[in-house]
Amino acid sequence: MTDRSVEALAVPYDPTAAENRVTRRKQQLRARLISLVITLVIMTVFYVWRRDDLTGPWVIAIYAAVIVIALAWIVVCWVGLRLARQELAEVGQGLALRIDRTGVELAGTFVGWPQVAGLVVIKGGFLRAERLQLRRTDGEPVSVALEAMAVKPATIDQTARAYSAGRHGVDLSELDS
Repeated sequence: MTDRSVEALAVPYDPTAAENRVTRRKQQLRARLISLVITLVIMTVFYVWRRDDLTGPWVIAIYAAVIVIALAWIVVCWVGLRLARQELAEVGQGLALRIDRTGVELAGTFVGWPQVAGLVVIKGGFLRAERLQLRRTDGEPVSVALEAMAVKPATIDQTARAYSAGRHGVDLSELDS
């Protein structure tokens, strides 16, 4: 979503993608917990039914392996849910990005074109979303999750090139890998 004027690209925060990710992660965790309960019930019923045939350390090893794998998936889903909630909490209010002839404003931090060192898309880490990072010649970089903005990275790149008179674009190379 952009300004109606051609004087700037103004992109508000959009929490929809982050909210959907939290919902999806909740569903995944719930499904893994239900799967664990069903697995435990089946394993218990099978053990009670075939108790005399199931003796030896291999039975314990197989049962333990199945439970450990199920618990590992639950931990991964739980970590994913926590990270999704954290990213949702980072989605702000108002404008996420504004690019005009004077410079770039990202996450409430304005940087004039002479102080812009670069705009880069950072690949998301483990269970994390990709981020748009504004690197400055003086100061710490500022970043916003790409999914928190309802605009394509290529649009940001073209707009940055146009308003910076070709001096800056968005490094999109991380999206290729």
